[in-house]
Amino acid sequence: CSNTVNLALQVFPNPPQDTIAWSPSLTVCAGNTVTLTAPSGIAYTYLWSTGATSSSIVVGASGSYGVTISDSNGCQMVPDDVSVVVLPLTLATIAGPDVICDEDCIELKAPIGLGYTYQWFGNGGTLLPGEIGGSLSVCDNTLQSPYSVQVTDQNGCTATSLPYVVTLA
Repeated sequence: CSNTVNLALQVFPNPPQDTIAWSPSLTVCAGNTVTLTAPSGIAYTYLWSTGATSSSIVVGASGSYGVTISDSNGCQMVPDDVSVVVLPLTLATIAGPDVICDEDCIELKAPIGLGYTYQWFGNGGTLLPGEIGGSLSVCDNTLQSPYSVQVTDQNGCTATSLPYVVTLA
């Protein structure tokens, strides 16, 4: 004895496998953000590991981020997670005397670090051309207070010191 049953079966393909896109980079300096974008498709819905439900998210903290993508048929795709690294800013401070005696000079110093580069500013933000070392000599006849220094570390992360006021005694 045999029985034959015919059933109509509809098979829905999974959303195509793809990866999470990012911009500008997965490694950024503190204060910057990374935009993560899930693969797009018609009638897709998104659920990020952060709880967001849009096709892209903006993140500013180190961590692993993932997304589950569902199509209108309930089929799901889960691309590989991406890891975002947020690098700390270097310390940008100025140390040194804050008073110059008449006909004298002082030396202001920035923090020293492996691969650090420097740019000094005077008069509250005016570039001091050629002043790119870890220290700055300030004399009474060239006083351009307040001073600040921009320090860039080996990762390209940049920080600027608070203004440092030097007065003439």
